[in-house]
Amino acid sequence: MFSSISAFISKFRRSEDGAVTVDWVVLTAALVGLSIAILSQVATGAETASDKIARCSRIVGNQLLRDQSTDARSYEWRLARAQRNCGRL
Repeated sequence: MFSSISAFISKFRRSEDGAVTVDWVVLTAALVGLSIAILSQVATGAETASDKIARCSRIVGNQLLRDQSTDARSYEWRLARAQRNCGRL
C-alpha cells in the first residue's frame, strides 16, 4: 500500500501536465491584484482632483457673480483673482 502511494506521489511530482495552467492562474491572479491596487490609487487621486475642481468652480462662480454687480473692474481682473484663490487649494 505504501509503495503504491509513494509511486503515485513520485509520478505526480515528475508530471508537468498542469504546470502551464498553474502558471497562468498565478500570473492572472497577480495581474488582477496589481490592477486593483493601481485602480484604487488612481481613483483616490481622481476623487481629490475632482473635489478641488468643484471647490474652485464654486469660488469662481461666486466671485464673478458677486463682483459683476458691485465692481467695475474688468472681467480679466476678476478672473485672475479667482485663479489666485483657486491656486491656494
